[in-house]
Amino acid sequence: MKHLSAFLGVFLFVTAAQGASPSPFMIRARTIYHPDGTRTESVRNPDTHELTESTYDARSVIVSRHLYLLNEKGQVTQGSIYDGAGNLVARAQSYFDDFGRVKESRLFNLQGECFQQTLHEYAPDGKAKKPKTMNYNVRTPTMKPALIDFTGAAPPPGAPTPPPTGAGRAAPAPTDEKPKKSFFRRLFDKKEKK
Repeated sequence: MKHLSAFLGVFLFVTAAQGASPSPFMIRARTIYHPDGTRTESVRNPDTHELTESTYDARSVIVSRHLYLLNEKGQVTQGSIYDGAGNLVARAQSYFDDFGRVKESRLFNLQGECFQQTLHEYAPDGKAKKPKTMNYNVRTPTMKPALIDFTGAAPPPGAPTPPPTGAGRAAPAPTDEKPKKSFFRRLFDKKEKK
């Protein structure tokens, strides 16, 4: 009986020690519930050096998925951001200082334009200050919920087919009309003499 209680005591001690500081080599998952009814589920895998975050709306429909690559310290180095339908909409990049701390994070649209920049500063004692985020007036990506078809049925023949998700805007139909001349073009254009 003494051996059993000693084994139980050691087991509880090891379990409590692991709970206090999780191993950096363990896969960690968590869910964050937001006040607006959405939730974000994240999974950090140190074996593959990846962090996956999926955000769901209040109806449990996926709105966005972020896939980040991690360095050996577990910090995000770069990543890809997808909308709910799985279309790539943005990219993320992190920059580090000489001490290995994140000094800047940027989000880029698919045209390579930075639409959000976050600057990280540190006090002389090394503690992180509140980050400063700047949003730029460029085309920011939109997050669309995933399209879910519970019927799995094809539309009936002759019915208009819905545009594919994430296709963007449709191109205008070509016209045979000549474009109108601008005001200055009309003003300064020479009239033909008859």
